[in-house]
Amino acid sequence: METIGKPVCSPVNAPHWNITDAIVPQKDEIISNKRSAGTFVTTNLQQELQRQNIGHVVLCGVTTDIYLGTTTREAADRGYKTVVVSDVCTTLSEELHAVHLETLKVFGEVRTTGVVTVAMQQTKQAA
Repeated sequence: METIGKPVCSPVNAPHWNITDAIVPQKDEIISNKRSAGTFVTTNLQQELQRQNIGHVVLCGVTTDIYLGTTTREAADRGYKTVVVSDVCTTLSEELHAVHLETLKVFGEVRTTGVVTVAMQQTKQAA
């Protein structure tokens, strides 16, 4: 109850906002600091996707039921085709994770890393 009415995300300059070396962004990758449960409302993600003529988004991250779920719904509401990568997101329990992955199927596809990787390689080869 003590979190009610408090900001969902911590300040952008907090230490845990630092990007770990294992996933350091490439030179051409865009970094947006999200300050809300959903990504679209407090970042320029939609403008960047439109600028690059992108119609599909692949989503992963933490918490399946809050941040990932909200962004997935926001993307679908804006007309983007969504794919949630089920084995690279998580939440507080396996049961909660599984239930929310099922609900996210309403807004797009839910696939494993292996399936998404193969699909992306095939798309790249076809281009």
